[in-house]
Amino acid sequence: MQLLRRNVESIVKDTLSDTPVTVIQGARQVGKSTLAAMVSRDMNSMSVTLDSITTHAAAKENPYEFVSQSIAKGF
Repeated sequence: MQLLRRNVESIVKDTLSDTPVTVIQGARQVGKSTLAAMVSRDMNSMSVTLDSITTHAAAKENPYEFVSQSIAKGF
């Protein structure tokens, strides 16, 4: 299957160039996870989904610590 290039990909990369966290949100099944995977593969970054109950709970309980751990790991 061939993926369509999205104009938003360059916006996400630009945002990540000066901001450690970027949220990609939208309707179900529109390619958010695929976009995040494509961008993180091209950059020194990490893609996190909140679909996991454990990950979601950690982010909700202490958002600052959640983001700080990712930054400390060099992502």
